[in-house]
Amino acid sequence: MGKLSKSEYRQAKAAVYAVKGQGPCPYPEGSRIAGHWERAMRHYHSMECLMDEMAEVYGEFRPDRLKAAT
Repeated sequence: MGKLSKSEYRQAKAAVYAVKGQGPCPYPEGSRIAGHWERAMRHYHSMECLMDEMAEVYGEFRPDRLKAAT
C-alpha cells in the first residue's frame, strides 16, 4: 500500500469508526477510497463479533457496554 493509499485507508477507517459501523458509504461508488471504506467496515464488524464472543465467555469488559448495563 502506497502512502496515498494508506492515508485514504486511515481516512476511510476513521469514517467507519465515527459512525460505529452504521450507515452507507460516504464516498463515490467505485472509487478507491470507497473500497477502503468497505474493507474498514468488514474489519470493524469482524472485531465487534470477536469482542461480543469474548464478552460472552469472559463477561463484559468494554467500558461503554458496562455503563449501559448499569
